[in-house]
Amino acid sequence: MKGNHLVSIVISLLCLGLCISMDRIAGQGKESVVGEFIRGVDASYVTRVEDKDGEFFHRDGTPGDVFEIMAENGVNYARFRIWNDPPEGYCNEENVLELAQRAHAAGLKILIDFHYSDEWADPDTQIKPVAWQEMPYEELWAAVYGYTNQVVSDMIEQGTPPAMVQIGNEIPAGMLWPDGQVWPEEFNTAEQWAKLAELIEAGIEGVRDTGSDAEIMIHIDKSGNLAEAQGFYDRLVGLGVDFDIIGLSYYSTWHGSIETMQTTVNGLALRYGKPIVLAETGYPWTLDWADYTNNIIGLESQLLPGYPASVGGQTAFIQDVRQVLEQVPNELGRGYFYWEGTWIAVNDHDRDGSPWENMAMFDFEHNALDTFDVFAPALFMAYTPLILR
Repeated sequence: MKGNHLVSIVISLLCLGLCISMDRIAGQGKESVVGEFIRGVDASYVTRVEDKDGEFFHRDGTPGDVFEIMAENGVNYARFRIWNDPPEGYCNEENVLELAQRAHAAGLKILIDFHYSDEWADPDTQIKPVAWQEMPYEELWAAVYGYTNQVVSDMIEQGTPPAMVQIGNEIPAGMLWPDGQVWPEEFNTAEQWAKLAELIEAGIEGVRDTGSDAEIMIHIDKSGNLAEAQGFYDRLVGLGVDFDIIGLSYYSTWHGSIETMQTTVNGLALRYGKPIVLAETGYPWTLDWADYTNNIIGLESQLLPGYPASVGGQTAFIQDVRQVLEQVPNELGRGYFYWEGTWIAVNDHDRDGSPWENMAMFDFEHNALDTFDVFAPALFMAYTPLILR
């Protein structure tokens, strides 16, 4: 009797979960009033993986081109960061043009993410390219304009025009330091904000003067802090910066709960009336590792309660993030990009491998994960209550 009673409870919970799912997904898969809902993946390091003899496989274990695998699983955008002159060569213009051709051939739209650096640019690091280090401010403005214009022109010329362009990467403290730096406090001056706005506008003008109709995104990381996000965008809007899309990063380890992110996203949409995109997000499908490179997220303490480090937990996380975006007021939730979903580990003894393989969209045998189910245009998945995850 006890066994039958337990079975009945489980069945009831599953039925409840299905009902919740149908309510949660009502309207999912539709296009936003401001454009196609983005189900994107950042695939910037594909060439680096492949140069280490990494391969990608479909869910059934058959080999395939990584961009075709993504497209067949519902992905509709690829995001590529671009560095000016990176030491290893990966993510430079030549590499990005090659990746853009492959993504375009698979039917994916393209977002180009200008870091305006030779290396990683993020809230704590915005180092100017070496070639621009000694430039006076006026020459720096011209360099930003010229470089942006050239890259976008080259993409158009080869038949892979970007659908979206990101001017700067995670720039709440500014970019191209110290010229465009607005934090810490000694840089938080009207003069510095004016310079930042002008440097952003140099990139925007560089895009638009090609004749491109690409949408312009301005990207910060502040999905967990509505007040700070508003403080940043208030300054840019007040200075007349003309951009199309608000971009945010959302990693629960640093930015808090999905509910906190939802508060920020909804607040920004209502305040500015602009589409919102999560330009970066991700979650682990395991806490194990497949090489000797330390993983960025690898501890139980870094997980979001209710979302285990499992394929099911990763799937539920993205599904719930997607639901938040599809419920943004005035249909201003434009979509999301899963960051570096293809950065798999190749050599198990590699100390310069991937710090992200447990967060990727492929398992340690490089097979596509079932997490790709949540990239489908219409999301018809039974929602599993947290108690059963």
